[in-house]
Amino acid sequence: MDEGRLSVKGRDIILQGRFLEGSGFLMRAKSIIDEAVKASPEASLIWAGICLTLPFFTNPALSQQTNETGLVYVISRMKYYTAMEAMLLPEKLSATAELASVKRAYESHIVDLYKFIINFQVQTILRLYRPNLLNFLRDTVLYDDWENMLNAVKETEELIDRESQQINTAFSHEELVSIRSLADKSGAVLGDQLKILTDQLKVSESHRDISLEQLELDKKRLQYECHALFRRDDYELFKNYVPDRIDGTCAWFLNHSNYESWKKDEYGPLLVTADPGCGKSVLSKYLVDHEFPKIFSTVCYFFFKEDTQNTAKQALCALIHQLLEQEPDLIQHAMKGYERDREKVSETVTSLWDIVDRIVNDPKTDRVVFVIDALDECIDKDRQYLTSKINDLFKSKSHGGFKVLLTGRPYEQVTYGFEELGEVFPTIRVQGEDELSTIQEEVNTVIKARVDVFAKIKGLKPSVKAHLQEKLQSFQSKTYLWMYLVFNDLEKRSFKKTDRGID
Repeated sequence: MDEGRLSVKGRDIILQGRFLEGSGFLMRAKSIIDEAVKASPEASLIWAGICLTLPFFTNPALSQQTNETGLVYVISRMKYYTAMEAMLLPEKLSATAELASVKRAYESHIVDLYKFIINFQVQTILRLYRPNLLNFLRDTVLYDDWENMLNAVKETEELIDRESQQINTAFSHEELVSIRSLADKSGAVLGDQLKILTDQLKVSESHRDISLEQLELDKKRLQYECHALFRRDDYELFKNYVPDRIDGTCAWFLNHSNYESWKKDEYGPLLVTADPGCGKSVLSKYLVDHEFPKIFSTVCYFFFKEDTQNTAKQALCALIHQLLEQEPDLIQHAMKGYERDREKVSETVTSLWDIVDRIVNDPKTDRVVFVIDALDECIDKDRQYLTSKINDLFKSKSHGGFKVLLTGRPYEQVTYGFEELGEVFPTIRVQGEDELSTIQEEVNTVIKARVDVFAKIKGLKPSVKAHLQEKLQSFQSKTYLWMYLVFNDLEKRSFKKTDRGID
């Protein structure tokens, strides 16, 4: 027993000594309070109510205390009666019919004692495995009556003791005293053993906690290693190379009805096509950095780049890495393959797509968008694989709140794979090639902004600046790509800062 705690068969009994002391104080002070409240009928009435309810508070504590005290008592007495059995029932008591009759009567008392002891232990075991609330209710109404059970043991002991003194005078009194002393010592040893067992239990629990912490650390380490496998390329760098959007541009897409419909849909693909140099990558960067974080919980991207970032494996690794970075709990979907294949889990597009598919189908995955830019710059077989898998995903009903936006040139090899989805998603495509006039106006807007910056750097006069702007805006079939190439060339050239020098 330690700090009011008893451990039996691996179960802890929490003693209620302090609560009992508080209740006992009220009981001892009852007579004083009785006299004190006589002068006030109202106080007397309240005190009477307290006295009526007090047993409901004290009974559980009293019952548990009696049970714990009795349990230690009956356990310590078992060894005593085991040692005493031969002395309590000597063979010489059967020498005559009269003595045999006495022996039978005496045996019945010993059997009764064993019954009471076993009953006390059995009821205690049932109590240990019974819900705490049920024990509390039973104790409140003294259903088990531990005190009477313990008294039955003690009273039967006293009866046996009296009878044994009468019928076993041949046995040495000193030996009985020695055995009683041994029983008392056994009780003390049992108490010490209980304390040792309690301390050992605490040590075992401490070791268990340390083991659990180590397991958690090992789990996190494996998850970190798994996550790091998908960090194959500096995918952020390719996005950051793309120029930022100038205010007033990309309106041909941002105001398009198909884009508005796609935003309202719960899920689905959107294919954005436009001719080379029309600002598709600028649009993608703007959506990733500014527009989509306000709409989606998780935004992942990949910018294909011919001859550099042009494989499905690179794209899927980057997308998975970002997913797990933003939603760490989803690592479980990658861990299944990692535990099986280790580093090879990131080596094949099939295993990578399986991870994406499991994540998308997870009910906890919600409002996730992939932005895949310049699909036309992906190698042919990988582009066909990605297109096929995206088709399969959205044809099925298991896609949660997942969306994907893809950009590319309006080539047949890019658009062909999405034609079947057009039957399910009528607004699947935004065709920038049909918005050339709007894009031309936006290019003029960017030219003006670039000329303003260029003029400050080169120190151009207002008239020369205006001439340069007019000259650039007068070209037909202007594109963003053409404009960037022109300004890159101008920034490297030395020229006279006059209209003729500009020409």
